[in-house]
Parts: sequence; structure tokens; C-alpha cells
Amino acid sequence: MKYRETSKFFEIAEEMVTPKEDLLPGLVKSTVREESFEQINLLKSPDYTSDRSKSKVLTGEMNLRKIYKDWPENVPNPKIVSLATEEGLSLSVGRWTVKPDGISFLPSRLDLGIPAQIDLATLTEYLVQTKEFREILTEADGHLEKHLAVTNLISDPKVNLQDAIYFLTGKTVVSTQLHIRHQKDDNPENPYGRVAVACNLRDEGIDAKCEYVCLCDAVAGGLQIVMAMEAYEKSLKIKNDGSHCLKHFVIFAPICSLSGAAVISIRAAMMGIRITFFGSAGSMLHAMPPDRYMCPFYYGDGAEHLTPEPAVMKIQEYIFGDAKDKVCLWCNWGAKRFAPWQALKDSQDELKSYGLSNEEVLSRAKTLMPGQVKKFGIDPSKLVSTATIYEAVKFGKLEELHKFLKK
Repeated sequence: MKYRETSKFFEIAEEMVTPKEDLLPGLVKSTVREESFEQINLLKSPDYTSDRSKSKVLTGEMNLRKIYKDWPENVPNPKIVSLATEEGLSLSVGRWTVKPDGISFLPSRLDLGIPAQIDLATLTEYLVQTKEFREILTEADGHLEKHLAVTNLISDPKVNLQDAIYFLTGKTVVSTQLHIRHQKDDNPENPYGRVAVACNLRDEGIDAKCEYVCLCDAVAGGLQIVMAMEAYEKSLKIKNDGSHCLKHFVIFAPICSLSGAAVISIRAAMMGIRITFFGSAGSMLHAMPPDRYMCPFYYGDGAEHLTPEPAVMKIQEYIFGDAKDKVCLWCNWGAKRFAPWQALKDSQDELKSYGLSNEEVLSRAKTLMPGQVKKFGIDPSKLVSTATIYEAVKFGKLEELHKFLKK
């Protein structure tokens, strides 16, 4: 089978998005507001976040009609909702880490294991409180537990969206899994060097009249999410006599590239379905060609509107120097949270190509002090995530953390 026959992804990416890559940032119109977020998970102990100030919320609307002329009139423009909460900043650029021997800044790509999972779960609990997600819940109200489904792509099962919806609404929505993996493709005509292979969707419990599907996975090129949408469309058509009732794909992507979001949105539009992305402070990233694995921040004129807290890019530049617009925020995205030793190895290998190493990056990061962060335009306390607080309590250094933030 030719790689283009495996998914509509390749047609969209190569013919509509890739030749127009430079246009994408300009197709986003963004607005920024402030919102307050609460700890809705009552199973947690008080996490010292009750006195947090409001956080910035960016909503970016993409007008993709300029690159896809057949966009249906009845399908709204896609939206990307990004949060600059402490956990959003932690996942996109980094946070203060508290260890027995001191406190320092830890870049996101080297923030590994359970602490990263803690911050991701907290971010999800905040994302469901946004105006945009509450509107989706209101639309689905009355049949929420039957006509809204959450599906974790098995490569990224720690978004915990089903839990967060329960903490907010008291209702358990249907949740299932879909195993999609990349498979190497040696076809020299395939610029991505890979295709996606989707195992059968576990569609037990998914109603034939399902209208809202939440897919949970980080977005780089967008191939796996497109495959997931196509798997859902196929499954529901089988259940529903050749048609589907889908109204809205909702993508919970801890980090999300702009080109990936564009490809995914066009594929959804082809199905007649609207789409919304929910992510972190660095959600509108640049998935670098040709393979679109590496996702750094966009830099340059006109890029600041792609993140709710543009000053985080100054931190990235401080730590990575000339490689700021090349180094991926996460490197090996799965291993970052599930296999730290593998993440460190892969990070080291990747950084070598930029004349850097894990040790150099950490050494540079440790020189970043709260006073410098203030000069960049960020309150140092915005880099105190839930994982930071947990570490401070665990090592009995909460008071020391308060003093450190005043340096």
C-alpha cells in the first residue's frame, strides 16, 4: 500500500499545509483574557495554590479557508485554547525544582517522570474550567454521559481528562483507548519517513449517536490524531447504518504544533465536524520540517501572539541560545514521563547536533534566578507549579522556596 493511501493526512499536509507553512502564524487571530482556576479534585490535599492570581488564557482562531478553499460554510474556524497557568508554563518552558541540595530552574525537556505527570493532570483540571470547555459541556448537557466520549491515544495516557470532567461535573463520561503507533516508511517520496498504524478502536460503550469526541495526545505533525478521527468515523458509521452523528472533535494536547493543528482541522472539516484544541502556554509551536517531530517555539516578528505569555520565550533563549528555535520543548515525549533514563539519552543525542548537552543545559538553567525572570517580564511565582510545591513540602523546604523567590 502506498503511504498516501493509509490516511488523508498526507494529502492534506503535502498539498495544503506544507507549501503554505509560512502563512500559518498569520492565519491565527488571538485574544487574551484572565481567568481564575480552582482545585476541583477534592481527593487532593490542599496544594498551596489557593492564593494564586488569575492566569492568562489565549484563544487563537485559525482562518484556514485561505489554504483550503473547500472549507464548509457550516463548520466554524478551529480554535486553540492555551493556558499560562503555572503548570502550563512548567510543561512548555520549565519550573523551579526543589531538591535536598537546593532550588533551581528545570527546563521542561529535562523535567521527567512523575512530577511532569502531576503538572499535566493539574493543567487538565484547569483546562476543563475554561469558558470554551464549559460551553462544550453545556452543548452536550442532558446526554453528557452517553454522547461525549474521551479517548486516550495509548502513547499519551496521562492527560486524565475523564477524571477532570468528573471532578468538575460529578459525571463519568465514556472513556476508552486507541493504540496508534508510528511505523518507519522507507519510501523516499514520504517526507515524514513514517506512516501510522492504528489498532482497532476499543469502542465498547461508545454510543452510535455519539456527538462529541475528546482525543488526548500531544500534536506534532498531526498524523496520529488524524488516524484517530478516521478510526472514529469508521467505527460510528458501522454502528449507525453508514452515517455518523459527530459534531465536535475536542483535542486535549499538552503541547500542540500549529501545522499539526492545521492538518487535523482540515481533515475534520472534510468530515463536516468542528474542532477545538486545548493545550499549554506553548501550544502553538513550530513542528519543524521535513519530518515534523521536533517542536520548538516560533520566533521572529509576528510570533508573540501565538502564546499567552511571550516572555517565556526569553527564558528559552537564555538557556538554549542560538538553538532556541530548533530545540524541541520535550524531545522524546512519551519517555519524558514514563522512562526518564531513555528521555535523558535521547535528549543528549538530540542536543549534540546543536553543540549542546544535558549537562550544559542544566548548568545554564541553574544560573537563572528569580531576579532575572522578573527582568524578562514574568513573576517568578508563575514558575512554581504543583510539582514544585510537592517537592518543597516533601523535602521540608517550603519556607526556603518563599525566600528563594525574592532573590
